Amino acid sequence: GGQFLAFSGVANINSRDRAATASGMHNMICMFSGNLMQPLLGKLLQMNWSERGGTFLAGAPDYNLEDFRFALGIIPIALVMAAFVTFLVKETFPQKSS
Repeated sequence: GGQFLAFSGVANINSRDRAATASGMHNMICMFSGNLMQPLLGKLLQMNWSERGGTFLAGAPDYNLEDFRFALGIIPIALVMAAFVTFLVKETFPQKSS
């Protein structure tokens, strides 16, 4: 849901002649992040499983709840990082004159 705000923010902070290029770049970064996060989550899941001496069930790794908590812990970390980045975004709304 936050992507709608991000697309409008990208369009607002760039000049009109560059807004389409900036929006396309933002879209590419969004799509790339999915390609990056899925293998990263898998590696973290497997890393935690093997560190605790994980077992196999029917030939596949038997992950437990702690393995998933460890791997998915990167999501709240990314959200906190994104929240800090919002303070670096330039405000474009016109100021009220008194």
